[in-house]
Amino acid sequence: MGVKTVQLTETKGQLAGARVVRDGYQVMLISDGGTVIRMSVDDIKRSGRSTQGVIVMRLREGEHVSSLAPVVESADDKADAVAESNGTGPAEA
Repeated sequence: MGVKTVQLTETKGQLAGARVVRDGYQVMLISDGGTVIRMSVDDIKRSGRSTQGVIVMRLREGEHVSSLAPVVESADDKADAVAESNGTGPAEA
């Protein structure tokens, strides 16, 4: 049992990945075709649970997202990113 977080459909394609991030973080996405984008998570539209999501990266025919990760710029950011990806990040009020 769990919480439904995304509505997957054949017309919208597959979910490439999901990460826990905070406002102000930047993320990097890399495709198997060599396309690389870096963007602020603040530029990604927020949506509610059980939605079809948003398009973050447009791909060419046959291209797929091969990697996505938060951008780490300091040791503190790296520790936060690792802790959050493991589900052990600090709770915020």
